[in-house]
Amino acid sequence: MNLELNKKRNINYFQIALKSASETLYWLALLKEIDTNKEEIDNLVQECVEIKKIVSTIILNTKSNSKF
Repeated sequence: MNLELNKKRNINYFQIALKSASETLYWLALLKEIDTNKEEIDNLVQECVEIKKIVSTIILNTKSNSKF
């Protein structure tokens, strides 16, 4: 398989992961409104934010190393 095609496919997968992490943050914000365990939810939010940063960095690095 072409290396560039493989990179494009990987970027697409990571973009889907990034959107999923954003959706998770949305649901955690809703849950925080109705749940009493706000500290636990805040910990999950922080982990999700860190995951988004990691995935975003992977996307940017992969794009900068590609020819498209």
